[in-house]
Amino acid sequence: MLKLKEVGQCFYPNTIEEAAKLLKESGEDTRIVGGGLHLTAFPNPAIKTLIFLNNLKLNYIKEIDGKISIGATTTISELANSAEMNGYLKGNVKKLLQSIASELLRNQITM
Repeated sequence: MLKLKEVGQCFYPNTIEEAAKLLKESGEDTRIVGGGLHLTAFPNPAIKTLIFLNNLKLNYIKEIDGKISIGATTTISELANSAEMNGYLKGNVKKLLQSIASELLRNQITM
């Protein structure tokens, strides 16, 4: 399990541009965090810097001109339960999403 004492820096950028700049300036020991589940599922003691996406308002599902846009911090559960997914490809995408892991994990896994 990743121990927080191994992480030296945590950033909470307020814009996508700021997040991109932080990522560009950071080394290979940096991870972007949407939901954070991957940090415990695939622990890596080499991780020294975390860039959290919480402040970027990337939790959305939008249908525009017949195309669906999904934000990076949208969970699998939110996507599966969205009106946009209910009718998409005759509901098959929704069924597929609901088959991923357990409900508890679908509530944590982000795009």
